[in-house]
Amino acid sequence: MQNKWRLLWLAGTWAVCGLAQAQTTVLQEQNFDTAGTGSTISAVPPAGWTVKTFYSDGSVDEVKPAAGFNATWLGWRFVTSDTWKASKSTAASTKRGDFSKGTGGIAIIESDGLRAEKVYSTSLLAPSLAVTAAKRYVVSFDTHYRQGQSPQTADVTITFDKGDAVARSYTADTLNQGASVEFTAPAGATTAQVSWNYRSTANNWYWALDNVKLHRDDTPPAGPFDPAALPNTAAKPVMAVGPTLQNPGTDRMSVMLETAESAPTVWVRKVGSTGPFTIVNAVNAAGDFKDANIFFADLTGLASNTLYEYAVVTGTSATPKLAGPYRFKTWPRASDKVTSAKFATVSDTQDGLDNRFKNIVNGLIANDCGGQPEQCAEALAGFVVPGDLVASGNSRSNWAAHFFTPLSALSAYVPLLPAAGNHEYFGEQASAGAEKSWMKTYRKYFNRLPSNGSEQYPLHWYSIDYLGLRIVASDFNPASAMHNTGGWTNYDNGRGLFRADYMKAHLDWFTGLMKSTREEAKPYVLLLNHHPCLSEKWRQGEVIAACDFISQLEDYGRGTGAITANVNGHVHFYERGNSMNSRHLWLNVASGSGGLESAKQEDDTDLDVIANAKLAFGYGTLQFSFDSGAAPSLEWKRYDLSGTAISASANDAIRVTSERFAASPQLPEAKLGKVDPATVQLRYALSGAPAIYEAQWQLSKSRKFDTGAPVYDVWGNGTRRENWTYLNNARVNTQKDADISTLALGQLLAHPKRVYPNVGATTKRGKLNHAIIAGGNSLRDRWSCAYKWDEDGDTGGTDDPRQGGRQCFARLTQANGEKGSEFDPFDGKAPEVLSFGSDERWYWRVRVRDEHLNWSDWSTAGSFELGNPVPEPTDPVDPPEPQVLIDAQLPSPGAGLPGIGLNVQSLTSCKQVTSSGGAVPAGLLPEGQKAVSGLIAFSLLDCATPGFEASIVLTLPAPPPTGSKLMKVSTDANGKKIATEITHAILTGNTVSYRVTDGGALDEDGLVNAAIIDPVLIASPAAIVTPPITPTVQPVPVDHPLMLALVALLVGGWGAWRQRRARA
Repeated sequence: MQNKWRLLWLAGTWAVCGLAQAQTTVLQEQNFDTAGTGSTISAVPPAGWTVKTFYSDGSVDEVKPAAGFNATWLGWRFVTSDTWKASKSTAASTKRGDFSKGTGGIAIIESDGLRAEKVYSTSLLAPSLAVTAAKRYVVSFDTHYRQGQSPQTADVTITFDKGDAVARSYTADTLNQGASVEFTAPAGATTAQVSWNYRSTANNWYWALDNVKLHRDDTPPAGPFDPAALPNTAAKPVMAVGPTLQNPGTDRMSVMLETAESAPTVWVRKVGSTGPFTIVNAVNAAGDFKDANIFFADLTGLASNTLYEYAVVTGTSATPKLAGPYRFKTWPRASDKVTSAKFATVSDTQDGLDNRFKNIVNGLIANDCGGQPEQCAEALAGFVVPGDLVASGNSRSNWAAHFFTPLSALSAYVPLLPAAGNHEYFGEQASAGAEKSWMKTYRKYFNRLPSNGSEQYPLHWYSIDYLGLRIVASDFNPASAMHNTGGWTNYDNGRGLFRADYMKAHLDWFTGLMKSTREEAKPYVLLLNHHPCLSEKWRQGEVIAACDFISQLEDYGRGTGAITANVNGHVHFYERGNSMNSRHLWLNVASGSGGLESAKQEDDTDLDVIANAKLAFGYGTLQFSFDSGAAPSLEWKRYDLSGTAISASANDAIRVTSERFAASPQLPEAKLGKVDPATVQLRYALSGAPAIYEAQWQLSKSRKFDTGAPVYDVWGNGTRRENWTYLNNARVNTQKDADISTLALGQLLAHPKRVYPNVGATTKRGKLNHAIIAGGNSLRDRWSCAYKWDEDGDTGGTDDPRQGGRQCFARLTQANGEKGSEFDPFDGKAPEVLSFGSDERWYWRVRVRDEHLNWSDWSTAGSFELGNPVPEPTDPVDPPEPQVLIDAQLPSPGAGLPGIGLNVQSLTSCKQVTSSGGAVPAGLLPEGQKAVSGLIAFSLLDCATPGFEASIVLTLPAPPPTGSKLMKVSTDANGKKIATEITHAILTGNTVSYRVTDGGALDEDGLVNAAIIDPVLIASPAAIVTPPITPTVQPVPVDHPLMLALVALLVGGWGAWRQRRARA
């Protein structure tokens, strides 16, 4: 074949270059036939071409092969196809024999079987040529590219004497294909140069090229697109990653896509609209995470809770390409009155094995979207993925094959809410000083996640709100000392990878976020934490930093009644559990594809916080209720993958609510007298037949269960209706047919279970036993380093600094100079463990929990004696304890007013209690006063003692303005609503406390009739401006039908009760 290298300035030439009937001028052409001839492996490029080979670390030393290797293939080489194949293996797996487009001479970088002294790169540069600014050009070539292992990358780059370069990256095999890169010469540019760059290689694959042409497109510009309708074309853009939604909001949505085609656009309009589409240019990210092939179309100014259609369009109006249309739905505002939202979730989707993830997605669409992907836009508010999305975070082929492609039927319709896992760091690990490179590819793809995390560590963590739900995505990789590299590290290397500054920044951010969450009175918080705080099957995978976060969630829920949950992965099996003192769900939502754990592993343990463990692939859904007329509720459902099919019905489920459980456990034998400590049993009974999920027992030497003596908690596996775990290589329910109304305390103390039953009983870990702990055994599992597992730690005694291994090393240094956590209730010390002595008196009590994780009140205290304790004091008699009649968080009434915590206690029990909040009617307050809260109303009906007194505490998210007053709302003689000051109310910080007496001045009916009705509000001088607080729940105006119904319920219920009393 004759040499086809030439420089052509042939205006008016017609050619075909991927643009049918486009008028183009060929400027450069090269087929490498003169450079690659015979059997020679030549390092000499064609005339005018240049090869540069250099070390990737920037050093200027000459690149030399490592010992045992030669320089034959070092850098770009020029050979015939036959010589290449004769010199290298052509086994089918190598794909070398598939380059049929390469004929005669070819250019080749062959890295297989070759290592240099250091990782190196090599570039093949075409001659520079003159260009005209604003003119359009196309580089076309035949390519045969095999993607190598990390950190190898490849790209075609066009540089100019003035203006930004244009690049196309190669991230996956591109075998025997024609390729092209289009570009427009930037303003002021007069020359351009094309280079093919094979970067950072060491014993990887290859890249072969042939038939290079550079054209100038002289076709007259096509006219603008007509936005009245989508282009009528069957041509589709070539996208490595199809449209993927992220950064949802009430007025926005971002569409991410990956393509080598230039200037993609996204067309969007409301579903059902006949008006024109809005055309939005998709752009590359700016800054450190810019990528020439990854585009984002930021759709703004949208209407809330609205269904939109959109499409991706490339090309020109004359030769358009179309993908779509697709759909998405914006998130709602409170005024949209959305009553529930469902989020789907799965973790550890890496590996791409057996089409598991694709089958899970198809099953999800069948179960939750009626089998139609477009219906997912309305059925699902988001898709939550807490980490390990791909096997190797720096591999673009992994991202396409493992994650985006199997998810594409869903991600074009439902926004993604990801968190990073350790695999996102593979090839881009958390090395000191290289923060911008940490999981860089993840941050390229998810560049439009909320930017409210950290400026120093952008896109590592964030929060986003859906109505009253706050979703928090975390990244604990640099806060661990094991999992933040492309491989598992030993103990000492793991310590070197721990980033304390990162962990502190993350923890400080989350602590501040939880403070604002409390002020905003969010009814729900969901945490995405790839690394678990606790896991039954791989204790080495735990990260204590996650425990710091979960402890704050538990504290928030315990103090406010909010429902919280965390979803993690990392350990490849399903887990569901719950906390003891709060409505908090522990959910391990792995695995979506990564191989499952074994049924029997050395570090298996049966944790009290986990109720159900199962080795199964699958996904789950979280459905949150936002119905202002109902108690908050969160429903979890789990669907397993069996073979290639997802279960059509949930394999596990729980519905958590936030309401009072009125059950009252009784003690049939409260005072047991003298007992045998080896056989003592405790028992409770219930009237009626309420469904009980679990019980909690407490023991103390203090009959008040106060700080006078430790209070020991018995709760978890043995006090719950179910406990699915793995024992002896099999999944079993250890609580099958168990009677949870009885606690065999003596047997529990005499025969404690081993923490790690699968290791030798005489080993250090084999000797660890469960115990009864002050605060609960689950706290020791979290915080005690003696109970942590690390095969590379614990080489010495209890004072060994390696005790607890890398998990315990990866903690912050506290004020005393020791590593620990401010959330550790034991403050780094050994926890109090229950043990019986002689001549002791012990008190015990119990409470029970319904199926929705609501606790009853504590029972009265029982007692038992060991030996001959001193007589029990009978004088003075303890005063009766008040009962909590109402403990509720009233939602914001809107108008920038906050939600209010309402706590009502009394020594008297009441059979009917209600509470509500609402907007303040105009004209209610005296002149010069303005509302600091909405209306706060409660009723106590059918109470045991007429003339009783109730104590009320109102809790605001922040202290009210100076001069604020509590106002009583009542009706005057003319039937008009008025507000008068309650002078004896006490305002302290952010609380307001006062008392109401049945029949007293503050009781609405004014009658001594065993009932109290009490509407109030908080007001301040009008000159003081109260900082607005964003409402988190649908405001209910005072004249709204729902508010009228609540008032009617209070008054009508009281009237009905009066009638019953009158008839009695």
